[in-house]
Amino acid sequence: MDQKGDTVAEGDDIKKQWFDWFEEKYGRRIRRTIQGRVKNPVWSDDIIQEVYCRVWMYCDRMRTLEKKALEVYLKDILRTAVADYFADRNSRLILKSDITPLQTRDLSKEYYSLESHIIFQDYLKLLGEMSEKYRNILILRILYNMSYKDIGEILGVRETTARKRYERGIKKLSGRAQEIFPT
Repeated sequence: MDQKGDTVAEGDDIKKQWFDWFEEKYGRRIRRTIQGRVKNPVWSDDIIQEVYCRVWMYCDRMRTLEKKALEVYLKDILRTAVADYFADRNSRLILKSDITPLQTRDLSKEYYSLESHIIFQDYLKLLGEMSEKYRNILILRILYNMSYKDIGEILGVRETTARKRYERGIKKLSGRAQEIFPT
């Protein structure tokens, strides 16, 4: 092999060694962070894979950074990978994939009567009937316990907009629930 081919192979070895070190040092933290923010295991696996793709792509730049700068860079990659993933998703998929497990989950611990389960199912129907802008915020806030700031980043709106839409969405959901379940 020529000298140029040897140089490329050596560069790839150095890159792979650094990447292996990086995965050993930060891999567990990356998985915990993503899985903590994204409760859907399939989605979190996709996002984790995207993070590793981005780290590999920016590996040459990241190798030169000091520890503090590297961790800031990694946080930025994590944040943008989550935001990009949700921005690319069709919002209807959020509803289907997040609510289906709730409908099929063993409810014996949370609901003690058939009546409670029926009420829960009716609330899920009401949520499904809401407009996407309210439904997505309610799902991200209630099911994922995400902050308004994170919701704003994912949906591409300001934090205050996310908060107002959540409040309006809760008000609409409560109003519809009052019609169905008058007390």
